[in-house]
Amino acid sequence: MEHSGLYYGAVYHIENVPPEQIREDLAAMEAAEMNVVCFEGAGWQSWEPEAGRFALEQLETVLRLCRETALEAVIAVPGWPVPERLKGASEEEIFSSNLGLLEKLKALGAEYEATAFQVDGRQPSGSALARFQTAYLQERGCSVTALSPLESAADPFLQTGAQHFGCGIFHPAGLKNTGSSLNFQGDMARCARGGNFLVAQTQSRGSLGQLPYPGQLRLAAFHHVASGADGVCYRPWHSTPDSDCQGIIGYDGVPGRIYNEIERVGREFARLGSHITRLRKRSRVAVLVSPESARRMPKLGEKSYDDYLQWVCDSFYRLNIEVDLIPDSLRDFSGYALVVTPCLYCASEALIGALRDFVTQGGCLLSTFRSFFADEKGRVRTARRPYGMTDVFSMSCSEFTIPEEVCLPEYVSEVSDYMELLEPEDAMGLAIYDSPAWRGIPAACCSRFGRGQAAYFGCYSEDGFEPVLLRLLAMWHIPVPESAWPVVQKRGTNKDGKSVTFLLHYSPASRVVPSPATGTELFSGKHLDEGEPLELKGWDVKILEGDL
Repeated sequence: MEHSGLYYGAVYHIENVPPEQIREDLAAMEAAEMNVVCFEGAGWQSWEPEAGRFALEQLETVLRLCRETALEAVIAVPGWPVPERLKGASEEEIFSSNLGLLEKLKALGAEYEATAFQVDGRQPSGSALARFQTAYLQERGCSVTALSPLESAADPFLQTGAQHFGCGIFHPAGLKNTGSSLNFQGDMARCARGGNFLVAQTQSRGSLGQLPYPGQLRLAAFHHVASGADGVCYRPWHSTPDSDCQGIIGYDGVPGRIYNEIERVGREFARLGSHITRLRKRSRVAVLVSPESARRMPKLGEKSYDDYLQWVCDSFYRLNIEVDLIPDSLRDFSGYALVVTPCLYCASEALIGALRDFVTQGGCLLSTFRSFFADEKGRVRTARRPYGMTDVFSMSCSEFTIPEEVCLPEYVSEVSDYMELLEPEDAMGLAIYDSPAWRGIPAACCSRFGRGQAAYFGCYSEDGFEPVLLRLLAMWHIPVPESAWPVVQKRGTNKDGKSVTFLLHYSPASRVVPSPATGTELFSGKHLDEGEPLELKGWDVKILEGDL
């Protein structure tokens, strides 16, 4: 599965679709400038109803018809759930039983020139099977994309060993689509892959309440690319009564507004793909993701580690500061100006040592509440907290509670869910609590350590973190872009070594902003100097390619 530009396609459910309809659908995909289609059935039981007896006639039909087009066929390999006959079987027995189907699919793919496959490792119970399928197919020269989960920070680093990393990214629509959910999932995917990824599944019109406004499909497609995606695939192609997610084509089978917008994106992807594919992205700010903390940190009310991780990331997103999400297995942070550890509940001695070294050598560290509580296995440490870091932050904490009528008066923001009572030594206060019981006690502080600086934010405040963050960034001389949400700014470097700047407008209102860079606006072909006025219409996208 190799392509010089952007991948663009749809997931096509093949059960009970007559050949005439298949021809019409494939022709409509080609007309929309799609270049890939992923064929899926109703599961392993459907394609192998009895052990050794295969029902692949419909798959053979669609592969034969697809060969008559310019579309690249991808076969979605069925995995979990396993057929009823294998319920209770051992892992080894399941792998052995799956070999026959894999060999049949590989043979069909070779016959009809569809050598690309997609395996699904998103369910924890099926991840071992996905790894087995990947290894089997790749050993036989097949190209494999592995769908990996993004539901929780506990599992984004699941790897199957596939050449291509795919994920499903689904997000709100209408005024609820601020871009933050889409952006966070894209950053998670780039972190899990360690580079570029494929949006192997995303919605077009989605479920009830997810109907996109005109322009929002295009906005989302280019946002995926700006986050590092090398392609977008919509699921499903057809709206069906038994699906909770409507497709590109409505129930009446007639292409309409959604198809027309997707066709426009296809034309633009085809025209601009060589300028914006395989973007290299590297940020000055890193946010540490801790799967063990996600698994082991007790929930605070309804919120989990994942909620607090996104809360921190959303603040940077609204300020137009791109971040790299990095795994807590990393020990060298020297490429970053700032490392952030949201709720790093579990931290090994080695990780603590690496963070200490980073600050000592001149880096900036920002940690939030519930950081440095337990070891890597979740055992709560008995020493003073934050464990191993009290001298770095020049403060300690021995008491924490659920806030009642507590606020941060300087920032006019309420404290909720959780608060720690910080005890500073030489640290400078950044925020204090105001409440009947805790008035004047520090809620956030910062200090110098070695050649670097460190700050600790000791409570959850929906609106309070961002102003403290802005204050820290100014103190630490970390630049903040002039524009902020709803104008989202993202950058990368393309394969020609040119800088690429995306402006993504999450608002229905038009506005004029200064161009953030000098270069050619790719849609219009107009050359702009940095600071020159640039008009953004509602839900608009502009892309600037810099000169070498």
